[in-house]
Amino acid sequence: MSEDSEKSTRPEDKRYESRGKLKLAGKDLNYEATAAWLSLKDGDTRKADIFHTYYRQSRGSASKRPLTFVFNGGPGAASAYLHVGTLGPKRVECGNEGSLPAAPARLVDNQECWLAFTDLVFVDPVGTGLSKTAPQEQPAEGKEKNPTDTSYWDANKDLDALCEFIAAFLSAEGRWASPIHIAGESYGGYRCARLVRMLQEKAGIGLSGAMLISPAMEWDSLFASRFNSLAAAIRLPSYAAAARRHGRCGNSRKGESLPAFLLRAEQFALGEYLPAVAAASGEAPLTDKFIASLSQWIGLNPEQLTAHGAMPAIDSFVRGLLQDQGKVLGLYDAGTTTDDPFPGS
Repeated sequence: MSEDSEKSTRPEDKRYESRGKLKLAGKDLNYEATAAWLSLKDGDTRKADIFHTYYRQSRGSASKRPLTFVFNGGPGAASAYLHVGTLGPKRVECGNEGSLPAAPARLVDNQECWLAFTDLVFVDPVGTGLSKTAPQEQPAEGKEKNPTDTSYWDANKDLDALCEFIAAFLSAEGRWASPIHIAGESYGGYRCARLVRMLQEKAGIGLSGAMLISPAMEWDSLFASRFNSLAAAIRLPSYAAAARRHGRCGNSRKGESLPAFLLRAEQFALGEYLPAVAAASGEAPLTDKFIASLSQWIGLNPEQLTAHGAMPAIDSFVRGLLQDQGKVLGLYDAGTTTDDPFPGS
């Protein structure tokens, strides 16, 4: 980094570069990394600074290598989860079951890094990580100086900002000739679905591909009330798979593959479960036989199921399945567990 950038107070003038080596499939992969900000502007006025980390292979010309822009969800999450959890050259070290080892956290080579087949740009959308709106230098009369600018905390404004960023990045780094991809997790999957068309129409960027990682596309299934029987039916196969993973599914069959098991769970969810819970009422409550059958599928005991009207919410399930062991399941990966910090709650 130059001396001038050290003295500059503008994030867009700061740029940090390094080199690294990753061993993949027994071969060394050399890469270059750049951490920097890119400014979004309205005319000559700087509106926001987007932080990003750019990885590229060191050898050969980068112009024809695929380039993938990556963002997490939330929508208030920075890119750290996919960066050091899934796709980057380094990841946070975890135990075999996904548990975190004792502090301090350690970074290790990521054998699943996507750099083997694409360069990567991890993006912090405005309002997340190190991406912020620019300070207001001349506030309107009667307004306090530098108030928090929440104009980007809007679905459409967020998408516009990402369109502008991607186009500006391609120009700054000379990557317009590269096959362009986008990848998003959770709310980032929603971003991807919308950006496929927006990038073409607003920035003239034709994508070569879009990858949606556990996308949040059907919001009602995530935030449904106990009165939404369809959302409960959609969640049930995932509950059953988690119960099977932890030895709490009575309907698991020895030697049965997971796809075959999930097919049976889906058939139960739509064929028996959904009609029963949709029709249940005070005058026609769910039968003990049905509750017992449901218990065999998802592992919660009949008392737990009755308390939740046979439609346990996600947070109730992850705390209820191994409650007798004082364990809680992971919300992102129900195959992982940790000690319940509030077992009496």
